Amino acid sequence: MKKLIDMSIYVYYFYNITLNNKMEFKMKHYTLVTRHLSNNWLIEFGSFDKFEVIDEMDYIKRIDNIKKKDMKILATGESQKEIDQEINKLNNRSK
Repeated sequence: MKKLIDMSIYVYYFYNITLNNKMEFKMKHYTLVTRHLSNNWLIEFGSFDKFEVIDEMDYIKRIDNIKKKDMKILATGESQKEIDQEINKLNNRSK
């Protein structure tokens, strides 16, 4: 068991994967959302690599001239349902 715990710590820090109670690996998904004129938050980009999302955020700031206050990176589970729940919280909608 100790070897499994040591390995899960390594995997968490280097690959951003966590071990849940059922001993299944679960990856975090990062989603870049931006606030538009309608004041709603919409998905711009998503990846399991946080640095890839940060690069995309910098690119969008330069090309589309969107301010940093109108951009967020959400860390959620892998499913679209979890991502939609977080965006609905930002938009003050419940589903």
